[in-house]
Amino acid sequence: MFLVEETPVILDDASKRGTPVRRRYRVWIVMAALTLLGTMALLLSNMVSVLPSASAGALSLVPHSLVPRSLWSRRVSNSFRRNTFTDYACTAATSVLKKSSKTRYYTFTVTQVTTQPDGYERVMTLINGQFPGPLIEANAYDTLIITVVNQGVEPTSLHLHGLFQEGEGYYDGPVGNTQCAIPVGESFTYKVKLHGQYGTFWYHSHYLTQYNDGVVGPLVIHGTEETSLMNQYDFDQVIMVQDYYHTESSVLLGQYIVQGKINFPPVPDNALINGAGYYNCSGEDVDGTCTQSEAKRNVLYFKKGATYRLRVINVGALSSIEFSVDNHKLTIVEGDAVLTDHYEVDSLHVAVAQRYSVLLTTDQTNADAFWMRANIDTSCLPPSASTNWNPNGTAVVVYKKYYSIIEQLLGLTHILSASITADTSYTGSATGTLNFGGCEVMDDSMLTPSISDDPGEPDFMYEVDVSFAINGTDFFSAYINGTQYISPAQATLYQTIMMYRDADTEDTNSTILSNHTGVLPTGTYNGDPNQFVINFPERGKTADILIMNKAGGLHPFHLHGHVFSVRGMGASGTWDYSMLDTLPTTNLMRRDTVMVPGWTLIRVYFNNPGLWSFHCHIAWHLEDGMYMQWLVDADSISTWSPPQAWFDLCPS
Repeated sequence: MFLVEETPVILDDASKRGTPVRRRYRVWIVMAALTLLGTMALLLSNMVSVLPSASAGALSLVPHSLVPRSLWSRRVSNSFRRNTFTDYACTAATSVLKKSSKTRYYTFTVTQVTTQPDGYERVMTLINGQFPGPLIEANAYDTLIITVVNQGVEPTSLHLHGLFQEGEGYYDGPVGNTQCAIPVGESFTYKVKLHGQYGTFWYHSHYLTQYNDGVVGPLVIHGTEETSLMNQYDFDQVIMVQDYYHTESSVLLGQYIVQGKINFPPVPDNALINGAGYYNCSGEDVDGTCTQSEAKRNVLYFKKGATYRLRVINVGALSSIEFSVDNHKLTIVEGDAVLTDHYEVDSLHVAVAQRYSVLLTTDQTNADAFWMRANIDTSCLPPSASTNWNPNGTAVVVYKKYYSIIEQLLGLTHILSASITADTSYTGSATGTLNFGGCEVMDDSMLTPSISDDPGEPDFMYEVDVSFAINGTDFFSAYINGTQYISPAQATLYQTIMMYRDADTEDTNSTILSNHTGVLPTGTYNGDPNQFVINFPERGKTADILIMNKAGGLHPFHLHGHVFSVRGMGASGTWDYSMLDTLPTTNLMRRDTVMVPGWTLIRVYFNNPGLWSFHCHIAWHLEDGMYMQWLVDADSISTWSPPQAWFDLCPS
């Protein structure tokens, strides 16, 4: 059998970007045959529509080495759309070193699918029948046009997590905040200008707890600022880690929020890596259909002696994940789309919704197969009711020098397997972390941004208190500063825009939005007492925000439309306002999602007009009311012109 060298994208030479590696064997007859086979495979892949989601994790049907050079580079530079057989490998476009822009089109069809990502059969809500969803990949000045077609059984929306949505906050996605939901049988198109952002992001539904059912996927944006980093690795790979449930989220939500009862969030059944994982189908409390042969792990064949950029994204609902690869060091180079100075760790603690890029070099000589681990931090969870749950997700990294022609044709450089395992064990130790009650949290003070962007001294300071309490209707609910968030029928951004267009309200509420700094009066939004909004009539203000956790546990808080600087965090009972002058203020780690143990202090430069969500990203807590909003420059918002289709989503 003929052998050809593996063909990654060259990332260390801008002149070769998007060009396959020179092949080892140049027998012209063989190459002519490969070109013909590659062309046929490319045509075949273009005819593939939706395949069973259990195939997710296998390689793209058309390995780049088998596609004629002209076809391959054109395919990469003009479109990043990928089919169901995807390894979530990234490929920088040829235009990445230019500030040129392209418009990239995607159609996301949301449907319900019965599938078995870990062997246990359940109904999921998926994009294009795929779990996780397709990789969106673009350059920093591109425009994304994403049409969401809702053929599911409940409303939906799409949030591109971490994007600023400058000047077009109505495309941000949270139902009840920046839009009303896309009804069943309808569609909506998001037109998103990237405005120079780059790094690792993800997308998900922002309707109830729907993303737990599978409406998630990766988003990678390449920028010129990463040129130096690109010179340091050979391959670019997305790794999505998550906790995973065998029951639909709507059912679990109904069991969690129960009148007259104090409940803990539901504990997951498994942990997955790139949408696949092992589960013991013969366990004593398995009460559904579970097929052991379908309990497959991802097997990732990595080239020996190469360096990989692993973009690790926690797309889960509840759990922090400890990520590691046995016997390999991980060097952090990015956190939440902010480049960092190199920081080496044995394992990586990733809170829900956080992202990190780490460099891994395949330089080990004592083995050729290694466990990749995504372990749920069980010390932070309530006890599981199941005796069969698996908190330790695994995939297998296998060193390989060459791929055969048949392996490349069949896409066997990444596969799903129920039988391939590794013999290694984790020998590292937690580094770069803080411990709160047994829960490990990444210590942001250990990370230094490669590009400093300090927000300056604060104009304001606000304390945001997070708590749980029994509400007036006897439900155990989450509160921020005494307000339980309940999603309104009309999105608050819709209401904001209409305040300036409706003559009946223009002289009252719109005047408040244009002039009142601080907490808006209760009932500003249609008399609704469940909207807690802090207002900055002018953009360009800086605020220190102290998040006080009076609810217990740990909470990953996410701010839409901005990044913030992390000044510090601590355990319950350790905060004192005299600390304000002692905590660092310069070259702080910036991110959009931060863990809150007892307290966390962040500094935000509110320079982006919009009505931005700020919430716990534990899906169950968000839906229970742990959610508030920041209004920035309402006068600018009043000049926005959302498409008519956006207005049509909201009831009159």
